[in-house]
Amino acid sequence: KTPIVAVTASTLADERERCLAAGMDDVVVKPVRFEVFRVLLDGHCGPPVEVAAAGEAAEAPVLDEALFAEWLGTLDATDAIAGALESVARNVENLRGALERGDVKGAAEVAHKLAGSAALLGGARLRGVCAGVERMARSGDLRGAARVAEGLEGEAEEFVGVVKGRIAA
Repeated sequence: KTPIVAVTASTLADERERCLAAGMDDVVVKPVRFEVFRVLLDGHCGPPVEVAAAGEAAEAPVLDEALFAEWLGTLDATDAIAGALESVARNVENLRGALERGDVKGAAEVAHKLAGSAALLGGARLRGVCAGVERMARSGDLRGAARVAEGLEGEAEEFVGVVKGRIAA
């Protein structure tokens, strides 16, 4: 599937939700820097090189400070970041549900979306865990996907906490 990404000047959370409800896979707020857009596309299409193994993801930082600083440099980034954090929380729940139902296709799709949201904000470690879940689910290994996802909620909570702390600073 080819991802559809909305590019908008609006940083309001309801604009993001309208775009997603209209079928967009993600939303980017202008001005868009090439590196931010590349990371977003990597999150939806996969990186041009092999994704890091689960062990390597654990070594990644919770937050890529340089990438996150780009977000903070945009006008009214707080609403856009809040929307992305809501997406992270929603997709963690959706992933848990897909795994509990035994829906490997759904789990792969949700893990992919979650990886994209994490990558967009600079959540390197969360993105790596999500990529591992997605890879296992796409291969049909539900048990493997569930095993990799075991620490996902904790990773997501830590990521959200770090981002909220950076916004408050």
